[in-house]
Amino acid sequence: MGFRYDLRHLDPQRRVIVTKKDQEEKKRNEVIPPLGDYEGVYFVKNGLSLFELRISKTAIVNEPCKLNEINITNWLCKVGK
Repeated sequence: MGFRYDLRHLDPQRRVIVTKKDQEEKKRNEVIPPLGDYEGVYFVKNGLSLFELRISKTAIVNEPCKLNEINITNWLCKVGK
Protein backbone atom coordinates (compact mmCIF):
# COMPACT_ATOMS: atom_id res chain seq x y z
CA MET A 1 0.00 0.00 0.00
CA GLY A 2 1.26 3.47 -0.84
CA PHE A 3 1.23 6.57 1.31
CA ARG A 4 -2.22 7.40 2.64
CA TYR A 5 -2.68 11.15 2.46
CA ASP A 6 -5.73 10.97 4.71
CA LEU A 7 -3.45 9.85 7.57
CA ARG A 8 -0.79 12.55 7.22
CA HIS A 9 -2.23 14.69 10.03
CA LEU A 10 -2.57 11.83 12.53
CA ASP A 11 -0.02 11.04 15.18
CA PRO A 12 2.14 7.92 14.60
CA GLN A 13 0.20 5.76 17.07
CA ARG A 14 -3.12 6.43 15.29
CA ARG A 15 -1.47 5.70 11.92
CA VAL A 16 -0.39 2.29 13.19
CA ILE A 17 -3.92 1.52 14.41
CA VAL A 18 -5.51 2.49 11.09
CA THR A 19 -2.88 0.58 9.11
CA LYS A 20 -3.49 -2.58 11.18
CA LYS A 21 -7.24 -2.29 10.59
CA ASP A 22 -6.61 -1.93 6.84
CA GLN A 23 -4.45 -5.07 6.87
CA GLU A 24 -7.13 -7.01 8.78
CA GLU A 25 -9.76 -6.00 6.24
CA LYS A 26 -7.56 -7.23 3.40
CA LYS A 27 -7.44 -10.65 5.05
CA ARG A 28 -11.24 -10.88 5.18
CA ASN A 29 -11.68 -12.00 1.60
CA GLU A 30 -13.42 -15.34 1.83
CA VAL A 31 -13.01 -18.12 -0.71
CA ILE A 32 -16.32 -19.49 -1.95
CA PRO A 33 -16.66 -23.27 -1.80
CA PRO A 34 -17.22 -24.53 -5.35
CA LEU A 35 -20.98 -24.84 -5.79
CA GLY A 36 -20.99 -24.74 -9.56
CA ASP A 37 -18.79 -24.34 -12.61
CA TYR A 38 -16.83 -21.41 -11.16
CA GLU A 39 -14.23 -20.28 -8.66
CA GLY A 40 -15.04 -17.26 -6.53
CA VAL A 41 -14.17 -14.93 -3.67
CA TYR A 42 -16.41 -12.87 -1.35
CA PHE A 43 -15.20 -9.43 -0.35
CA VAL A 44 -16.21 -8.54 3.21
CA LYS A 45 -15.87 -5.29 5.14
CA ASN A 46 -16.96 -4.82 8.75
CA GLY A 47 -18.77 -8.16 8.66
CA LEU A 48 -20.89 -7.21 5.62
CA SER A 49 -20.50 -8.87 2.23
CA LEU A 50 -19.67 -6.17 -0.31
CA PHE A 51 -19.60 -8.28 -3.46
CA GLU A 52 -18.70 -11.65 -4.90
CA LEU A 53 -16.23 -12.05 -7.75
CA ARG A 54 -16.45 -15.23 -9.85
CA ILE A 55 -14.74 -16.74 -12.85
CA SER A 56 -15.99 -19.77 -14.74
CA LYS A 57 -13.91 -22.92 -14.91
CA THR A 58 -14.32 -22.76 -18.69
CA ALA A 59 -12.37 -19.49 -18.72
CA ILE A 60 -9.76 -20.96 -16.38
CA VAL A 61 -9.00 -23.90 -18.67
CA ASN A 62 -9.20 -21.80 -21.85
CA GLU A 63 -5.62 -21.90 -23.18
CA PRO A 64 -5.42 -18.31 -24.59
CA CYS A 65 -6.48 -16.82 -21.22
CA LYS A 66 -3.50 -18.46 -19.49
CA LEU A 67 -5.42 -18.52 -16.21
CA ASN A 68 -4.55 -22.19 -15.71
CA GLU A 69 -0.98 -21.12 -14.94
CA ILE A 70 -1.79 -18.92 -11.92
CA ASN A 71 -3.42 -19.24 -8.50
CA ILE A 72 -7.01 -18.23 -9.24
CA THR A 73 -7.89 -17.30 -5.65
CA ASN A 74 -4.97 -14.86 -5.37
CA TRP A 75 -5.73 -13.46 -8.81
CA LEU A 76 -9.40 -12.84 -7.92
CA CYS A 77 -8.37 -11.09 -4.69
CA LYS A 78 -5.95 -8.88 -6.63
CA VAL A 79 -8.57 -8.03 -9.28
CA GLY A 80 -11.17 -7.23 -6.63
CA LYS A 81 -9.04 -4.69 -4.74
